[in-house]
Order: sequence, then C-alpha cells, then structure tokens
Amino acid sequence: MTVSNERNKRTERHERWGWQHNQCSVDGCDRSVWKTDTKHGHGSQHMFDPYSFCHMEVGVMQGFFLSHIGYKANISTHCMWEFVENTPWMINIFRDDPRGLEYTGDSAINSVGDLISFYIGFIIGVTISKSNGRYVRLFAVLAILESIPFMLMRDNSVLLAFKVLKTIVARIG
Repeated sequence: MTVSNERNKRTERHERWGWQHNQCSVDGCDRSVWKTDTKHGHGSQHMFDPYSFCHMEVGVMQGFFLSHIGYKANISTHCMWEFVENTPWMINIFRDDPRGLEYTGDSAINSVGDLISFYIGFIIGVTISKSNGRYVRLFAVLAILESIPFMLMRDNSVLLAFKVLKTIVARIG
C-alpha cells in the first residue's frame, strides 16, 4: 500500500468521525470537544453538546429504574436508540421542528459522546437508587439536567419528546 493510499484511508476515517482536517463537518469550525451552538449545522457534530445532558438524563432514569437488568442491557438499548436516532426517518422527524432544519444526524464522535453521557447518567442513577431520600435526589438531578439544555438552547428532553410524539401522531393521522 502506498503512502498516498494510507493517507486517503486515514482522511476518510476522520471524515466519518466528524473530524476532518481539525474541523467538524461545518466549514471553518474547530474540533472542540464541547459545542454550545447547536444551530448553523453544528448540532450533534462535536463529542458533547447541550443534548448530552438529555442523554445523561435518560441514563439517570434507566440507572434508577432499570439497573436490575444490568448495565450491558441498558447500554445496548441506548446504542439501539443512537442507531434509530440517526436513521433518515428520525432525522426527518427532528427536522419538522424549525430549530432542527439543519440537523443532519449525529457524527460518529457525537454518538460516542452520547453513550459516554448516558453511562455517566446511568452510574448516577444507580448510586441515587441506593441512597436515602432517593426520590427527592432523583427529582433534583432530573430537574438540573432538564434545566441546563433549556437555559443553553431553549430545548430539553421533555420538549423534545413532545415534539417527536406530535410529529409522529401528525404523520400517522
């Protein structure tokens, strides 16, 4: 294999992971690990973004309520969600909201960040489930995790769920 072919394969691999030439897939964007801007095509192109808190929130709930089925089963369900979330069908559902018009799906590195966020939330959920006053602590953690993305981008898990359900019901009916 020539050096040129090896370089091309490496470049293709970086493009797939959303890290082309030290930039995300948006022209002129840096390769930062965290990006608050979810507009202008930046949404879900970096490892972590405000939606990472939504994935963490799901992890907290699964860790709290479903830890008895094991962490592998819980991570597998979140991996399946990452797959479904990036299908053309689901991407189009997200695009029905005016704020999601530029959404093109998650970069692979963002999917990894989403899984890390989920797992951190899962550990927090399991820890809370074994503590005194667990329901109060659960409510407090969920309230914090809902408020952070709302403050950063006026969106969160609850609003997102309502938007997705509304779109699905409108398409069915």
